[in-house]
Amino acid sequence: MNTNNQNNTYKRKPYQRGNTHGKFSRNFKSNSGPRFNTTVSDTVETSHIPLLKDGNIRIINLGGVEEIGKNMTLIEYKDTILIIDCGVQMTEKNTPGVDYILPNTKYLEENKHKIKGVVITSGQFDHAGGVPYIMPRIGNPQIYSRLFTSLMIKKHQEEFPHLEPITLNIVEKEENVEIGDFKIKFFAISKTIPDSMGVIIETPYGDIVHTGSTRLNNDGEKPNKEEAEKFDLFDDRKTLLLMSDSVDSE
Repeated sequence: MNTNNQNNTYKRKPYQRGNTHGKFSRNFKSNSGPRFNTTVSDTVETSHIPLLKDGNIRIINLGGVEEIGKNMTLIEYKDTILIIDCGVQMTEKNTPGVDYILPNTKYLEENKHKIKGVVITSGQFDHAGGVPYIMPRIGNPQIYSRLFTSLMIKKHQEEFPHLEPITLNIVEKEENVEIGDFKIKFFAISKTIPDSMGVIIETPYGDIVHTGSTRLNNDGEKPNKEEAEKFDLFDDRKTLLLMSDSVDSE
């Protein structure tokens, strides 16, 4: 199992809203809205990453590791790349004039034919804010999220009426879906924003569990009964890898 971390790219924040029509997949006809470059360079920049051997699983953290923001992880197996989250990071002291920092998605751009879906675990910008900037560069794959998260993504897309439509699939806790070569199950987590979720990705070697950005509600120093019951679903499962995110948990 390979794990890597990538560098950043930078974008300015959108500021202009446009009109939209439709439900979750929309075809914008207006040419108004903030513009940014969605052209993918033909230059190969990730040739140093070895080809994935048959039966192996590759995990690359494109952002969100030991930092707040830019949450984006890819999981690659066989002919499938699954992306979890597509976030931005707010400006830093050493990036004057830059409002949003995006993950480096060059590996995804060069392998977008393998991308089968994007799971968004939360509607907050550090998990979902990169959707309008990054989706056009990686082929506009299917997006999976819970209802409130989908509404926030949809609202953000109103600022970009000139972009190609996105496809949002609403899922719910304890629902099972197949995305490419993966079988996936969703579970609810505690967070300050509604409809946040974690993801269980089944593999032949065991489950890869991504909690999203979560918190544990406690009674004293122990999780309360309601919190503990949420994780009872793991009692009879074989967990290969746990990827967990909780701001200021240290």
